[in-house]
Amino acid sequence: MKIAVIGGGVSGLAAASRLAANGHQVDLYEKNQQIGGRMNQIKQDGFTFDMGPTIVMMPEIYRDVFNYAQKNMNDYLEIKQLSHIYDVYFSETDQIRVPTDLAQLRDMLESIEPNSTHGFMSFLTDIYERYEIARKYFLERTFRKPTDFYNPFTIYQGMKLKTFDKADNLIEKYIDNEKIQKILAFQTLYIGIDPKRSPSLYSIIPMIELMFGVHFIKGGMYSFVRALQTLNEELGTQIYTNANVEEIIIDGRYKCAEGLKVNGHIEKYDKIICTADFPYATSSLIKNEHHPKKYTTQKIDNMDYSCSAFLMYIGVDKDLSEDILLHNVIFSKDFDNNINEIFSGEISQDPSIYVYAPSVEDQSLAPEGQTGIYVLMPVSELKTGDTDWSDESTITQVKDIIYNKLSTIKALEDLKKQVVTEI
Repeated sequence: MKIAVIGGGVSGLAAASRLAANGHQVDLYEKNQQIGGRMNQIKQDGFTFDMGPTIVMMPEIYRDVFNYAQKNMNDYLEIKQLSHIYDVYFSETDQIRVPTDLAQLRDMLESIEPNSTHGFMSFLTDIYERYEIARKYFLERTFRKPTDFYNPFTIYQGMKLKTFDKADNLIEKYIDNEKIQKILAFQTLYIGIDPKRSPSLYSIIPMIELMFGVHFIKGGMYSFVRALQTLNEELGTQIYTNANVEEIIIDGRYKCAEGLKVNGHIEKYDKIICTADFPYATSSLIKNEHHPKKYTTQKIDNMDYSCSAFLMYIGVDKDLSEDILLHNVIFSKDFDNNINEIFSGEISQDPSIYVYAPSVEDQSLAPEGQTGIYVLMPVSELKTGDTDWSDESTITQVKDIIYNKLSTIKALEDLKKQVVTEI
């Protein structure tokens, strides 16, 4: 069977490798010059920066892509587990290092608040049980027809997930201490959702971090993209870059995809897998006359979107390997107010920010004696508020806010003076 995959991000590359491993003829189209999608990379002045995802959880899922093709992931890339998940900063003088070791985790919790371990473990147990239900009956099942999902057994299992509960309510049910609550709540911002509005099921994220650990890929996240590229090439997948898919050709009679328009040319296919962003795919790749009624362009435009992120890639003339971890979270002094600002369209003057420093774990990602850091500040999505992000003065303002926030950490207090490259 001749199959096309739209999008050269991780999902597209993983799908292509599985199809190729099953013996299909697979063509993958990526509109950009470089594959990787959001999991991309940029190099400047000797620094290597990951541009998108940075946190590796559940490496067995990464491994499964290679196992499916009867390959050993260890032949393609190196992954190691970290001894600590992240450093959390509540103020200039209040820092907590979150370990993966259970005994150390207990000691950390008790140092924050005596007798807090029981509630913490009860929280992990509750959300782990929900995770197992979600994994077994939803995440790892194929729903090919409505009755696969809409049946009494599946609905009963879905009710056990308690999806209408909010994440912060679940955390507060077990945890009284505000610091510990923050350590478990901020992860919903990974996917751009307000902790006070997100379903409690998203508390799976901190549970996975704490129970399964956090890992690091040698060479940075883009090493996984390179590994998937190599795997696909070995399996015979044809990867086309600078290949702009302009339209998914729909057979008007049978209402099924039959080809693609790529860089002005029509290519016929038996099957098409589209891994492009859903709003983009439905509004740009499928013509209106073929839209499912509930996914018209107008309805897509009116959907609610997650928050955005302001990213900085900074190279500094200082070795920070003894001062910070790979992952670091610096909280606003008023976290609840900061969340409200993010989702109401305001630029926070005291934001919560995330700092990722891969050269702390792999010095090859920065020149000797220097450190490359990736800084992420959650901000409102473009339709919320009246901030003009095309205005250079806005960009300068936000950069200054970020540098000021970084300077509240002793190891980073003179960071701005040590910058040698910035993107």
